Amino acid sequence: MPDSSLLQRLKERKLVQWALAYLAGAWVLFEITDVVGGHLSWPEVLYRGLLVLLAVGFFVALILAWYHGEKGRQRVSGPELLMVASLLVVAGVALSLLPGEEEASSSAEPAWLAPDDDRPSIAVLPFDNLSPNPDDAYFADGMQEEITSKLSTVSGLRVISRTSVMRYKGAEKPSSPQIADELGVDFLLEGSARIARDQVRLTLQLIGAERDEHLWTDDFDLSLSAEDLFQVQNEVARRVAFSIGVNLTPEERDLAARVLTESTDCYLTYLRGKEELLEERQIGAMLWEDYESRRLFDQAIELDPDFAPARAHLALALTYTAPDEGRYERARGEAERALSLMPGLGEARVALGRYYQWAGQPHEAMRHFRAAEEENPNMSMALAQIGRLQRSLGDFEASLGTLGRAQKLDPRNPDIWLALSAVYLDAHRFDEAQEAQKRREDLYPSSSAVYQRVFIHLLKGDLDQARAAIEELIMDYPYRPYQQVVGSPRNVVSRVLTEEQRRLAFESYQQFAGPCTVLAGYCLRKAIHEEEVGSKATARIYWDSLALVVDRSPPRNRRELAAVALIYQGLGEKEAAIGMAEALVDLRGASSEGGTPSAPLLSEDRI
Repeated sequence: MPDSSLLQRLKERKLVQWALAYLAGAWVLFEITDVVGGHLSWPEVLYRGLLVLLAVGFFVALILAWYHGEKGRQRVSGPELLMVASLLVVAGVALSLLPGEEEASSSAEPAWLAPDDDRPSIAVLPFDNLSPNPDDAYFADGMQEEITSKLSTVSGLRVISRTSVMRYKGAEKPSSPQIADELGVDFLLEGSARIARDQVRLTLQLIGAERDEHLWTDDFDLSLSAEDLFQVQNEVARRVAFSIGVNLTPEERDLAARVLTESTDCYLTYLRGKEELLEERQIGAMLWEDYESRRLFDQAIELDPDFAPARAHLALALTYTAPDEGRYERARGEAERALSLMPGLGEARVALGRYYQWAGQPHEAMRHFRAAEEENPNMSMALAQIGRLQRSLGDFEASLGTLGRAQKLDPRNPDIWLALSAVYLDAHRFDEAQEAQKRREDLYPSSSAVYQRVFIHLLKGDLDQARAAIEELIMDYPYRPYQQVVGSPRNVVSRVLTEEQRRLAFESYQQFAGPCTVLAGYCLRKAIHEEEVGSKATARIYWDSLALVVDRSPPRNRRELAAVALIYQGLGEKEAAIGMAEALVDLRGASSEGGTPSAPLLSEDRI
């Protein structure tokens, strides 16, 4: 039976009333803080600190009620002081252990480590070209991309972008489980394509990646006609979705079954144009006025003016060129025409968004990028554009979330990692910026990647690591360092160079200066501009100046080959230009037989 004297003392001190009154007051205080803090954007750590203080204050209130609720006991006693002091120490320790706002954000998982999309996921690997004619390789690549696009319209699937899977083209492929692990997918679709006269054979197999289990293999024999090609793409998408257990919505079934053109020549020309566009972006040749992809898209449109995808890709190609009002206005017209023919076409939406970015209307650009994302749930290109635009508008957290989603759809695209690194830098989350930069550099080593590493080390205050990276830049990319590191006196990197590094950078710059030097780049841009406005005489002066700057020793990579070929063309030395172009074609062929491309498929500002 409870001690009656204890119950009597509790009643006298009104301990229960004190406890209930305190809890009610604490609840009201916390609710008011939550409302006011929400409007004033108070940091989360403030709420956690208040919760700790209120919890400790509850026990302090009980102590005060016990010692001061009895008549004649209003004096502060030793035990009371000891207990209150102990509770205050506990509160102080708890508050000191709470992470600060910056610490809490830096300890959070990076955007790319966020939980995966729970949809079943698939990657369509590059198709092998089994055609007798090597020139038909475009068809195998085109069919792989078209089937990828068809699967991408299925909202119940997560489909990996072609940019990531093309890194397995021509390479000695890892095992299926390893590829699946690198891409983060559950299923793989492999295949081959063969054209013989007017007949096509597609051989496809669906693989369950975890167990390397072949779920089905089939041959599709069909005539080389646009109608049959669209039908087989529809059939493959339907079979893949059924095998994985994903149901197509009625709208998705209707979209997949559409025959977009009845002109086989139009469709094959369009496939060639897409491959050329990919190659041109890879070698950085988008400044060329008469590049091949644009000519092919124009030809496809002439063959079928109502074929919307050709117009959409032409619009994209036009926005990838150097800013020019005529080209960008035409891009807008082609994109709007494509959307009138085929509402929901993602490439047309992205092209319109890029147009409005160029026109200085970021919110209108965002509207089109958002529409592309909503209408095409697997379009990493749209997500990357949204993420970059969010960064430029200062919304870093939203940008990280969007780019993290893009990375899930395109995990081996170095430019998305570069964009993530840049946003983390803007947000002063340097460790995560460094991790994203490392992943980008692992995929595509380059002088700009090392230079960004230098900059991250500087922002972190690690001068020794910055100097070591500068040394690496000088040794591995000898024609870049002086331009990137020393050339501008305002460059923060130049302030940490030792005198020896300055000397080495300058000597290497003199020895290896080629088409990438600042002066050569200036002359090249001016020459192209003068050609465009019709000032042939002035353009010739810049071409001649460029010839004096450029070292005509054999270029070392595709970018330099393309640049030197353009220089010879501008100088009117047709044979030399053709020689450089042939060397470029040979180098392209050699690189396609190897494993790792020497340049990213998409550059940072062109996704």
